[in-house]
Amino acid sequence: MKFLKHLRYTNLTQNHIEMKKNRRINQIFTLSALMVLMVLTSSCVDEYEDANPPRLLDAPAVNSLSISNRAVTEGQRLTLSVNVTDAPAGVDSVGTSARDASNNERGSFTVDTPINRQTSGEIMLTFTAQENFGGLATLSVAVFDRQQDENGDLFRKNSVPRTVEVYIACRQLDWRYRVTGEFLVDDFDTKDVTNTEVVAVVDCNNDTYEVLDITGGLYTTTYAEEYEVEPAAAVLNWDPDTNEITWSDVPDQREDSDGSIIQDPAQPMSNYDPDTNTITIYWTTTRFGERGITTYTRI
Repeated sequence: MKFLKHLRYTNLTQNHIEMKKNRRINQIFTLSALMVLMVLTSSCVDEYEDANPPRLLDAPAVNSLSISNRAVTEGQRLTLSVNVTDAPAGVDSVGTSARDASNNERGSFTVDTPINRQTSGEIMLTFTAQENFGGLATLSVAVFDRQQDENGDLFRKNSVPRTVEVYIACRQLDWRYRVTGEFLVDDFDTKDVTNTEVVAVVDCNNDTYEVLDITGGLYTTTYAEEYEVEPAAAVLNWDPDTNEITWSDVPDQREDSDGSIIQDPAQPMSNYDPDTNTITIYWTTTRFGERGITTYTRI
């Protein structure tokens, strides 16, 4: 009886050992199969990546450029804001320029917002206008990233440049104005005319300024249509001591007239008001007696 119990116990023990052994063999086989599969998968991924290297990311996108003022005095500053909507590779730098009609640089920029590879957000800049220059300048801003291709070569992609036009003034009256022409006497009872104009300095060393039509619009509307005259352009002279405005005689361009456009003797002296930054011109023609008031209000 004891012998039978011992024999049964021995058989159970051997079976248990055999089961454990088989389980361990199965585990080893499974682990080996997984390792082989991982190597094969890794090899396939490497081969795919080698054959299909990652493409460069899209260039930065900018949706707006805003500016604190559309006019600035020489040597003074303006603030600009660039809104970056998406820069997948991160912003690396900002490119700027400020060029006049002759493609000359007319100022300098500083980037006030730290550039730390941001992918979106607002970037603030400061523009400083060149001294001893008066005239229009086009400010241009573009955002750049920096990327590497599969060969390790560096590439820079940039946003579409955003531009804004500013006027740089080098003398006190040199600025943008809203111009209103009030016509007291003319051939057609012309209604008042309002437009926008730059009173442009002739020389940054002198207080002489060009205006497009000293009549404030009579010679660019009704008289241009009826008599085919050109605008009555003039050069204004400002006396800073008295604030009086004078100008050289402007020829009356109508074929049947040899008159000129002069200061209206029946009105106050044409002048500049430094408190309101307003130029008021009282004019008349010498032959047919057209009269009017042209007002330039700084904007």
